Amino acid sequence: MEDPSQSPDRRQPAAPTTVVQLPRTLERQWPSSDLAARVTLDALAPDLAALPLPFIRMQLVLCARQMLAGLQALALPSTISHRHLRSTLTVPMPREQGGLQPLYPTHVLAVSPPSTNAPSPDAPVALIPMHGVVLAANCTAPLLLLAPTVTDPASAPGTLVLPVCPVTLPSLHAFLIVRAFMYTHRVDALLNALLPLPVRLTHAAVHAALASAEDRVRIAAHLTGAHPGIRHLLLYAGRVRELWHTVCWLGMDHGRLWDAINLAWELVILALNLAAGTHEREQG
Repeated sequence: MEDPSQSPDRRQPAAPTTVVQLPRTLERQWPSSDLAARVTLDALAPDLAALPLPFIRMQLVLCARQMLAGLQALALPSTISHRHLRSTLTVPMPREQGGLQPLYPTHVLAVSPPSTNAPSPDAPVALIPMHGVVLAANCTAPLLLLAPTVTDPASAPGTLVLPVCPVTLPSLHAFLIVRAFMYTHRVDALLNALLPLPVRLTHAAVHAALASAEDRVRIAAHLTGAHPGIRHLLLYAGRVRELWHTVCWLGMDHGRLWDAINLAWELVILALNLAAGTHEREQG
């Protein structure tokens, strides 16, 4: 019989524990004032100068379907190199079709990530169409939005000439999610772009979940069960933090937007704690 004291330990060593430190909450960044948004908005749409921002935002949401149809209808290149970036971009007008009449964007954002170095001439820049009035009405950060270019239709028939505005943003992916929210103010779409939730959460449902620990644990358990382990949960945490960073960068102060961010982060933290507890029980 083999002497146990001389035999090697055949037990597998425990996997090293990865310590991930995340903030308990994502701090809400309060803009100093709406002055920057108001200055940009009034320059783009002087006829709206006498109207309060909340009313303007509400009216823009009523036009969301037409404006989103206009964004989708234009054939823009997704990227362009820095060396080929110009102050305007000429794009073909789509063919007129029946049904919903699209409202075409007024600007193109040339989006680059933050960097301390000068961009390479060949570095790609993302081109994102946008209605300038929507961006200005929703963001209090100072934005360099040029007035829409007015051209003689006879000089460029069948085209739109849009001003190109260089913008630095921390996350292009997060901005695309935020851009959709600017148009629709739908928190259910925003949350589903961040997390694989079992149901679509309206703003009322978000409020209810924020007030109910039981609801939050139930949803977090779904996140944990959908993809066991922490790898996917950390990806979700990264998405939420990128969105939070982008919202702060833009100076967005929508109550329902911040409710959605708070709930998303609560769910991710809860799901990570549940996954960690499951791992400890399995190791024990």
